[in-house]
Amino acid sequence: MNLQTLTVLIVEDLATDRELYRRALRQDSSCVYDLLEVESVAAGLALCQTRSIDAVLLDYRLPDGNGLDFLEQLSVQSNGSSPPVVMISGQGNEKIAVRAIKLGAEDYLIKSDLTTELLLATLRSAIENTRLQRQLRQCEDRFQTSVENMLDCFGIYSAIRDGAGQIVDFRLDYLNAAAMQSNRMADADMGKTLCEVLPAHRETGLLAEYAQVVETGIPLLKDDLVYTDVFGGKLLTNAYNVQIAKLDDGIMASWRDITAQKQVELSLTAANRQTTTIWESMTDAYLTLDRDWRLVYANSAADRIFYQLVGLTPAEFLGESH
Repeated sequence: MNLQTLTVLIVEDLATDRELYRRALRQDSSCVYDLLEVESVAAGLALCQTRSIDAVLLDYRLPDGNGLDFLEQLSVQSNGSSPPVVMISGQGNEKIAVRAIKLGAEDYLIKSDLTTELLLATLRSAIENTRLQRQLRQCEDRFQTSVENMLDCFGIYSAIRDGAGQIVDFRLDYLNAAAMQSNRMADADMGKTLCEVLPAHRETGLLAEYAQVVETGIPLLKDDLVYTDVFGGKLLTNAYNVQIAKLDDGIMASWRDITAQKQVELSLTAANRQTTTIWESMTDAYLTLDRDWRLVYANSAADRIFYQLVGLTPAEFLGESH
């Protein structure tokens, strides 16, 4: 069986401690360690820039600084993608431990309490945690890239409940660029409540419908929803196709602004109505045929002539080829 090889950087100026770590790592039967050893902050940072490092065992006291200096500079030079670091100190110091964790260390160990089992378990845990965190960031980045490039609007909202557990509003957790533009919202609006930003949700009953989605888990679909509210300081009426689905104790929503489409459809309907009125006012017969030479329209004058000549009503000859 081929064992996994992990590259571990030991930043420690005491040869006896480096040998202690070497012996402990050699007892790990689950993988093989390629060990790199340096005695200073500067040398350790340099190796992190030139080599692929899976984990770092870091001493606190070093000739040219301390472990906190190393962590701070490592974070800057790696741009947030540094290898997991386990700091090992000769003396327990809670303030140093807290500071180390805040600067990115995965764990903090005391040399006097160190055992082979503890060192191996801590190192494996640090490597695995970092691997999972990177996978999570990759998933989040893919999600962010996908939804930010969507033409449709997309949002995630968390339910806000009162003391009795009833949903009274939703908090805006995330909106993609299309949704921000559609709602005429700014970054400062994120974190506000849905009804604070768009109060008509309460008045129209949409808030209650969203709450029902959370309580029942049944998605909500609304086509041709006409909605009037204040968008960016202006009272506007827009038309939307909306889909709402449950997400944890909240909802995710996607919607498409079809206002322009509806305006075109209304204009076309009005134009057709006006044209039909003109045709119907004509005393001459008027017929319309499609590309297959089927009769698709006849005005009243044409209806009368068809009936007089062949005894057919519009229902009998429209849609037929003649």
